[in-house]
Amino acid sequence: MNRKPVIAVITRHSREFPFLGRVLGGLKKQKGVTIHWVIVSKLKFPDVFLDQARSAGIEIIIVNAPKTASLGHLANIGVQASGDADYILLHDDDDELRNNFFAPAIKLIETTKASACACHAAIIRENAVTNSKKLDFILSPGSDFMDEDKLAVDNLVATNALIYRKDIAVPYPEDVAVAEDWLFTLSLIKNGKIAILPKVCANVYQRHVEHDNTCPQEHKKMETRIRGAENSERQLHNQKLAQRLKRFTDRLTYKLGFFLPR
Repeated sequence: MNRKPVIAVITRHSREFPFLGRVLGGLKKQKGVTIHWVIVSKLKFPDVFLDQARSAGIEIIIVNAPKTASLGHLANIGVQASGDADYILLHDDDDELRNNFFAPAIKLIETTKASACACHAAIIRENAVTNSKKLDFILSPGSDFMDEDKLAVDNLVATNALIYRKDIAVPYPEDVAVAEDWLFTLSLIKNGKIAILPKVCANVYQRHVEHDNTCPQEHKKMETRIRGAENSERQLHNQKLAQRLKRFTDRLTYKLGFFLPR
């Protein structure tokens, strides 16, 4: 009997509200792989998910982390605890996988001899007060292989939309507050090409938090640092206009039940 690929799903658990049921629901949709769910938690882990995961055939590993740990530090703790995994996927505790992503992505990595595989992701605005969800846009890394130059200008890959080989993994930067996933992907692509599965396999949820201006400011600061001075404001303005058109098209086609790959 052929051994199934082992993928470690590293979930950074730092939210009081238990979104983990959403994560588990997406993991249950994955076929043809062995899943080790590594939960790196700053909080007390809700035990209710233990039996649910194990009954679905998912091995679960819980690792306690310092409350002061950065996002990059949490990710590195998870990689270190991933045991004999062949592949890694970083998955925050409030996002989800919308359909079978793991097996097709791993097949693509192996057939193209790539270091990783990225899919498209639906970025969804979530309102906890009204319990409503609205598609904002589809984050698209392309349709064939990742373009390193484009990645250097914009973060084209959602966190839970990237599967990579553990044996070529580079450390996540631990000295930044945000964009550690973007910096990681930029380092990863230098170790090998990143194949693209042109399907929307991941959902990323964003929630508005009143009186929180810190995160947007940190993101803007990191975007400027990563892009560098060679990318003028005019270039970025033109890109934003193109993104608006893409987002309008995404919302329209998504409502009609299909997605235009690019």
